[in-house]
Amino acid sequence: MIIVTGRTAAPQEINLAGASSRGPYETVKDWISVFNDSYPEAHLTLSNVSSGAVKSALWGGIDCAINPFLDLCKDLGKDEFGTTDWGIGPVPFTASDYGNHASLQLQQLPALGRPVIPVYSKDVTGNLGLMSDPALNMTFDVIAGIFNGSIAVWNDPIIAAVNPGLNLPHEKITVFVRKDRSGMSEEFTETIRDAVPEWPEDATGNLPVWPLTNISDMSDISSPDIHHFRADGQMGIGHGLLRRPFSIGYLDLTHLGALNQFVSQAHVSNDAHPSANFVSADAVAIQKTIDGFGEMTDPMRDGSNMFQKETHKDGYPITQYLNWYIKRNYTEYEDCYQAWLLCTFIQWTY
Repeated sequence: MIIVTGRTAAPQEINLAGASSRGPYETVKDWISVFNDSYPEAHLTLSNVSSGAVKSALWGGIDCAINPFLDLCKDLGKDEFGTTDWGIGPVPFTASDYGNHASLQLQQLPALGRPVIPVYSKDVTGNLGLMSDPALNMTFDVIAGIFNGSIAVWNDPIIAAVNPGLNLPHEKITVFVRKDRSGMSEEFTETIRDAVPEWPEDATGNLPVWPLTNISDMSDISSPDIHHFRADGQMGIGHGLLRRPFSIGYLDLTHLGALNQFVSQAHVSNDAHPSANFVSADAVAIQKTIDGFGEMTDPMRDGSNMFQKETHKDGYPITQYLNWYIKRNYTEYEDCYQAWLLCTFIQWTY
């Protein structure tokens, strides 16, 4: 039996094959680079794959004939399947994942929180081109009303009621939504449905049927009579917000940061205090969101008890959680040091 107590003499290189979905890929790649400064023996490879493939790679589900350029396939033949030691992605393990791969003793742990942010063009609040932010508040009733078309102008009484200090314009709201399949759309619409039960079920998911009338593609963006558009990805929504005044969509922080002279984020009511506490998606709020999420997680269990809901009163309420995927069965690792090094890496990221 090999017993590892703390860091001991290690082989020159310890291989730990990993995979990441596209969202957190650059962040995780940076983590690996910095971690290697302290643990140069750690050879953590990272393949950039789809959300579903991150999970299936744990049990050898990557067909290297189709994906020969992935890091985990570089040393394998084209008729072989790639297997990872760890992964990170937004899709929780399902009951069938746990059941079909019980021998791996799968476990998921909270890794990151990515906010999904309602964003609007700054002409709505009169600060276009400026870095100032007068804070436009939105309850989930407001968000649902805008994205189902029942709230059509910016000075609608429902919006004005939660923004008493703003002189909102009597201008039609132009709405941009994603037309591609998206985890961001899924988190956005599921959170709306949790808060507003009347939100349609078919308008929830990664490819929602948006309850907007006369919705068009971006080819019609110059038409002044059309106010509901389907855009391709976050870049498409950002492009639309720049093209059309008095518009709204949803983005993550990275894309918002690139547009912050022209686009601002709505402050969203937290479920814990729906009418009194409006929260922006900043580093503090996201950290509190993850802290609250972590408090619900039992590290001695497989992670199937993790809730995809934010409960901290100062946390950001529309947050897509990203999960670590690992295998607890020690026989899946070459030796105790390899297993210890992986646990050390994950612990280090916190």
